[in-house]
Amino acid sequence: NKIHSRPDWSYEVVGYVDSKEGNERQNYLGSLSQLQDLVRAYNIDQVFFALNSISYKQMLKEISNLQQENVIFKLIPDSMDFILGKSNVEYLEAIPLVEVEFDYSKPLNRLMKRMMDVTIALPLVILLGIIALPGLLFSKKEYLSLGEISLFSGITNHKWKNRLRLLLYVLSGKLSLVGAPIAKTVMEHRDPVKKGLTGLVQISENRISQPEDAESFELYYLQNYSLWMDLDILIKTIFNGPSPLEQLARAEEKTQN
Repeated sequence: NKIHSRPDWSYEVVGYVDSKEGNERQNYLGSLSQLQDLVRAYNIDQVFFALNSISYKQMLKEISNLQQENVIFKLIPDSMDFILGKSNVEYLEAIPLVEVEFDYSKPLNRLMKRMMDVTIALPLVILLGIIALPGLLFSKKEYLSLGEISLFSGITNHKWKNRLRLLLYVLSGKLSLVGAPIAKTVMEHRDPVKKGLTGLVQISENRISQPEDAESFELYYLQNYSLWMDLDILIKTIFNGPSPLEQLARAEEKTQN
């Protein structure tokens, strides 16, 4: 009511969601698991998260699921310590609101990431094209489908040709050099990170024992993304592995079992 009674605030409160289902209080719209559907149904343009009723990790996961919905996200911190040093704080009466944005989603970062993909992939495509061309012309073409991409079946037996295909997918924009695992989706819904030849989840596979662990690594990547992080991941992949083809070959084995 305070929000509606203030002429200088343009907020129109539609309702709220709760992590617990079956809440019958006024303006209750549904459970947290229905948030994406509710945003679309009510044409929501801002979502507020109260940290005293949702964990920070759960909030980040919900934000990642809504990245394509053109929604502004703000959180209501559970302590004043959280807002210290924050410049993007506004107040509703005495309630602080902090705007939340993934660095990965910022337009400049996405442009720089795409430029890096093309700059690295293009000369490699030219070089590998010369190496793999005879095999491409005379080999029998049997493809293995891995989600949105396809590679030559028997991945490790066609290393050069499959490397070329992966780099062509990078050039086309279907893949990135650094991103989410190609063979599976880490997040529950649509993965907010474009799939990549390598990534933070891939190089951290020895530290991941549960799907929730992989989710935490991807959320960290989304929140702390920078071009330098991508370069660091690429360097670690080159020197320490695992190679993209190794991981895709393991995925191929699973599909055949």
